[in-house]
Amino acid sequence: MITCRDIIDYLKSNYNYVKSLSKLSNNELIKCTEDAFNFDDIKSDIYGNHCASADALLIKRNLNLIEFKTGFDAPEDTLPDKIRKENLLLKIRIKAYESLHLLQTAIIDEISPDDKLDESIKFVFCAVIDTTEKVVADDLITDILSDEGGISESKSFKVRIVENTLAMYRKETDKRKKLFYDETFVLYDYEFDDNVNKFK
Repeated sequence: MITCRDIIDYLKSNYNYVKSLSKLSNNELIKCTEDAFNFDDIKSDIYGNHCASADALLIKRNLNLIEFKTGFDAPEDTLPDKIRKENLLLKIRIKAYESLHLLQTAIIDEISPDDKLDESIKFVFCAVIDTTEKVVADDLITDILSDEGGISESKSFKVRIVENTLAMYRKETDKRKKLFYDETFVLYDYEFDDNVNKFK
């Protein structure tokens, strides 16, 4: 059985790219000094620039892939601005998919092809986005409702990422087995440091 400790040891032996989450975020609002693996550098070593990847892999009891994405804080005044932000949403979706595949195929399967990952370990994806103004507490309610499909159109990018971009990654089989991630969520950059404990 492959454990998180096995994955950490494998990465330290083969791809020891570790930085603080603050440095990996490249965002002055994020001050978190907790270390994580630089998943972009690991991806570059394995595949070059032929696939997309999340910025950080934070390993605790679970495997937490974190993508820090900027560009949402700019005004959406023109059609090119709107298109650029829609492209950012698409990039988050691609990074979520390709990062999971990279983690499984090029790292976990390489540790021991005959062993399975410990079933208690969850795959988690978090997108961290920037914003020019703090958002009211409705987002918490929206996050809860999004899994129930009870939300109407929203202008909040946090909500749109939860509803549309990452919704498919929470899908299950008819036997309740997760197809992709066990959990996906979105944080604003200004709230990241206060929510690092969400990563288990």
